[in-house]
Amino acid sequence: MPDVDIRIEYTGLRPGEKLYEELMMAEEGLTATENNLIFIGKPLDFNETMLMRDLAVLRELAAVDMSSVKQKVQEIVKTYVIAA
Repeated sequence: MPDVDIRIEYTGLRPGEKLYEELMMAEEGLTATENNLIFIGKPLDFNETMLMRDLAVLRELAAVDMSSVKQKVQEIVKTYVIAA
């Protein structure tokens, strides 16, 4: 049994240790490191003003014509594919 048979001591994170893992897309410019299991990702650049404008359009479409929302998302997110 944990902490009965073997005492468990919580010490916190070690230097360089992460709290979570992230999934990255190839479009994010993954750079290899000396460890073939570790990559460095560069976040995609985006125009915040245009994103906010697109989100407003999506909000309007969702309120009026839900059928065109996926099409608009595909225009905004180039890697999005509408499932058949």
